[in-house]
This record gives sequence, structure tokens and C-alpha cells, in this order.
Amino acid sequence: MANSKYALKSGSNQSLSNVKPEQDTIRKAFYETGINIPKIDVVYLDLKYNDTLLKPMPVSKRIFIVNGNEIEAGSSGGVENAEYIILLDPKNAIKKYGEKGKFGAIEAYGSNIEILTIPTPESKTH
Repeated sequence: MANSKYALKSGSNQSLSNVKPEQDTIRKAFYETGINIPKIDVVYLDLKYNDTLLKPMPVSKRIFIVNGNEIEAGSSGGVENAEYIILLDPKNAIKKYGEKGKFGAIEAYGSNIEILTIPTPESKTH
């Protein structure tokens, strides 16, 4: 694979000027099961191979939102170059996203944000 990243520019659903960082904005490195934020502009999602779906899926059940757009579970390994990242607890995520937010939400915003693709598993040869 030539490039494992692709850019998602802001403005498709929500421009950055309409988003105000909330009190849950990440200001330092953070880790919880399934979510690794080593720097305040990066989110790495821990993935586990799902034998039923036959693909890697996020360990965290939080919904993942990038610039106002929900990212389908199992289609991203995280983001880089975020201007800010917000973690919403289930109560606030339900208020904002309805039942989809019942486990909480990860929101990432940035004008040059890059969504990390999930690397293709290497095939095993004998």
C-alpha cells in the first residue's frame, strides 16, 4: 500500500468555526482501554480482529466522530493532526448523538486532519 493515510478536510457537515471545545477537551496524553492519545493531536484506536466480520474492529465501543462526521467502526485506526479532541461520556454523547452515543464518543476536529486507515493484515505463507 503506497499511502496508509488519507485526509478529511473540515466543512462537509460542520466547520471548525461552529465547534467550541468543551470541558472534555484532551489537554494531555490519555489512555483507556481501546483509545490511545499519546499527544493532544493524535488518536489511535486499539483494534481486535473480529472472526465473524472477518476484519479488525475497534476495542472501544465509543462512536468516532471526525469534523462532525461519524466514522464507521472498523474503517479507521484513528487520526493525526487534530486541532483538538473531545471525549464525551455516555450521558453527554446520548444527548448529542442519541442512542449511538450510549458508550460515549470520541470527537476529533481539525482543518488538516488525517484519518488513519487500518493496515491490511499480512497473509501467512508456509
